[in-house]
Amino acid sequence: RRSTLVSPAVHVASAASVSALSAAAAEAAEALQNLGHFWAARRRGREQPEQAFLQALALRPTSADAMLSYAVFLQTSGEAEALMEAESLLRTAVAVEPLNANCLNALAVLVEERYGSHSEAQDLYRRAIQAEPDFVSAVR
Repeated sequence: RRSTLVSPAVHVASAASVSALSAAAAEAAEALQNLGHFWAARRRGREQPEQAFLQALALRPTSADAMLSYAVFLQTSGEAEALMEAESLLRTAVAVEPLNANCLNALAVLVEERYGSHSEAQDLYRRAIQAEPDFVSAVR
């Protein structure tokens, strides 16, 4: 049997490639989120922005920002199924990034408006302010 050894230089190059791909995916996901916001703001229907947000999530499935963008978009429909999905996305985003004030605030708004759950909303607002003391949106 012949042993194959991989040189340290190959490991370094491989790690650099993975890092570059990860950075490229992050940039592409951010661009898709921006495109989704652009289309949604221009009232381009629901399909185009939704596809952009879903593609961003496919590239970065654990990105709290991608989850937040799509959840906020879903909330605008006001449909019960979309609101359930938005809540699920926001709860996941908060689990991924417990100190993300934007995610905490968006979830607080949703639970307060959807369920009238003032105590949970207050807790989420408080956590948003603790995470980011100058976070104005959470000061209600």
